Amino acid sequence: MAAEKEKLSVRDLYGALGEERIKALAARFYDHVWDDEEEPWFSNMFRESNTKELATILLTSYMVQKFGGDRYYGGMVMDSKHIKEIHKAFPITRRGADRWLYHMRNTVEEVDLGEDRELVLAALFKWLDSFAKSVINMTGPKADEYHAQLHARTEGLDIPERR
Repeated sequence: MAAEKEKLSVRDLYGALGEERIKALAARFYDHVWDDEEEPWFSNMFRESNTKELATILLTSYMVQKFGGDRYYGGMVMDSKHIKEIHKAFPITRRGADRWLYHMRNTVEEVDLGEDRELVLAALFKWLDSFAKSVINMTGPKADEYHAQLHARTEGLDIPERR
């Protein structure tokens, strides 16, 4: 494929990665999130809303569909509009989006992306940056206050495993 194309679109990623690599991306991403000891507030946000297994299934479904796979993968349509609606229920700040992006970038650097690795990385990084920005729904002093509350709730806590 590399010789045929100089660039991949987000919809080409399913063909380049396949289902198993997408599953591996989602699983490894949530390994990073669940194990985040530097910013426990971030990990705790995910632990409070889902199990690791459910979060992995949902992310896999979304990515398979977004990247050009089966539109009904996982039994439900998970298009961008649906994902943005889901995320409206959670305060997402620039800091949270940046932390999400940090873990996602680390994940894609670790996972086998196939023979077209550089093309896949370029398409993934472009999409990841765009997605992270698109779900931010809290800014300014309100976001600062929210993070202060998150830190206060998680400071000194031994966050239980929720797998």
